[in-house]
Amino acid sequence: AVLHNVPLVTTLSAAEAKVLYNTTKPTECVTPKVAKECSSGYCAVPAGCFVMGSTTSESCRSSTAHAETQRRVTLTRPFQVGQAEVLGAEIKKVLPTHVLKNSCPAVCPADQVNWEAAAYYCNELSNQQKLTSCYSCTLAGSTPKCQAKTAYTTGIQDCPGFRLPTDAEWEYAYRAGAAASTPMGDVTNCAGPDTSAGTVAWYTSNSGSKVNLVKQKAANLWGIHDMAGNIGEWCHTTVDLTTSYTPQTDPAEFISGVVHSVRGGDFLSTPGAVRAASRVGHLPAVKSDRLGFRCVRSLPDQLVTGSGSAHINVKHMVADLSGYRYLAGTFIGGTLTLGGITVSTATTSGTDIDAFVAKLDKDGKGVWLKKLSSCAIERASALALDGTGG
Repeated sequence: AVLHNVPLVTTLSAAEAKVLYNTTKPTECVTPKVAKECSSGYCAVPAGCFVMGSTTSESCRSSTAHAETQRRVTLTRPFQVGQAEVLGAEIKKVLPTHVLKNSCPAVCPADQVNWEAAAYYCNELSNQQKLTSCYSCTLAGSTPKCQAKTAYTTGIQDCPGFRLPTDAEWEYAYRAGAAASTPMGDVTNCAGPDTSAGTVAWYTSNSGSKVNLVKQKAANLWGIHDMAGNIGEWCHTTVDLTTSYTPQTDPAEFISGVVHSVRGGDFLSTPGAVRAASRVGHLPAVKSDRLGFRCVRSLPDQLVTGSGSAHINVKHMVADLSGYRYLAGTFIGGTLTLGGITVSTATTSGTDIDAFVAKLDKDGKGVWLKKLSSCAIERASALALDGTGG
């Protein structure tokens, strides 16, 4: 999963994120524009606000599902998410002694994966692409042991490398703007075959009691497959079983060694367990033929901030073999600060459209930032490296 050429989406500053929801109505959010933007096995998910969890009246919700208590959540960082789960053959390349139960490793998700192995795999993706890794990992023989790096224990979204999704990111990515219990509509038959569940998931009524091929079920509107059913997916986040309503921004609870959220249900799940809000928890060392994962990565334009009326859109990024990233895009009005370097709009703040290109190091520090000209309207939508990688 080498990403030398990936699409990007607009980020939000903390100030912009706060106006995404109606403060007098705690279950109202502004849904971001939903559009498929996928490349090299990963799909871009924009920043935005959503209502996490479910109502007590949602069909197939357990009456004791306090872990689903609704709360408004704002995600200020766009991110990439794997279009499908990590495959069995892919984890074997990183952990050759990993034992799979499924017999289709090249086309089926990795199973028998504990949280430690999932975090280790995401770290190795970071190392391959010369990105700062998110976890501190060691190998005891062939057994990985991992925990979040100290710098990211309270904000894993700040890490530039690959990682597991937070609990909130996972549900947000699964919903793709949908308020129903699945992206294809509400689950209504809790005990047997259900149309909405069957459209998006391999579950107890259609799986044949085994893990199945990836990307055979419908993708959501962000182009992401298999978040429901087939294999349960580890999240970075430790389980929050709060019964109180608390709006949150970029939640990423993490306590080493305690129960982690597992999302999506699996091939033996009931229709109720493949709902967007459904979640269970396991200790990080637990392995099962029903447990797998996918990796995510905060997008480089998380480092873009604007002042005044600036609206920023990073449209394209390429990376060279040394890990430097080159970005192109536009900003409208105000100033653009990227990687610690600032440029201002051409003349009339709020109306001029200015194009820019920038070079960042692997940790997001600016090497240079250029505004392309002083015309009233400029756009930059793509860029490419020359034969020398520069």
